[in-house]
Amino acid sequence: MIMEQMKWMQVAFDEDGQPTNGLMEYMGYGVKFYQNWLYVMDKKSWSRREAGLGSPFVTTVESGVVQYKYLLITATQGPGRGIYAAIQNINYLLPAPKPRLMVGASVYNQVKGGQDGLTVTEMNFLAEFLHSVATQGKLELNPGYIKHLRETIRILA
Repeated sequence: MIMEQMKWMQVAFDEDGQPTNGLMEYMGYGVKFYQNWLYVMDKKSWSRREAGLGSPFVTTVESGVVQYKYLLITATQGPGRGIYAAIQNINYLLPAPKPRLMVGASVYNQVKGGQDGLTVTEMNFLAEFLHSVATQGKLELNPGYIKHLRETIRILA
């Protein structure tokens, strides 16, 4: 009998739709997907007394719209007890290295038959979330981005 395991699974993409490791850094600070929240990291600003988190984490984000320095974080909770988020670098005055954008999700799922990853339902939720945020003007996406994501979902299905 094969037992199904549960584990945290992540998927993240940059502004070109390429997979990333779920970490976006800029000028010594950044955002990282972890379980069903995001860690905001800043080595220069971290203080054990103030943060209550291990170095270099300064805060966590579970949902909402948060700006930390030049990173704008838009996040929500969704299927799979997961976090779905878009993180974008909004400093247009200085040249920024890629990625300028990271979108993704981290969910708690079953590993079935040795395969893991987000379900089609979770990927669809991510696409709908991104479409909603972009429609509200809170996220700059190139026109083909969500179409590309939906094509990826179709391949998974």
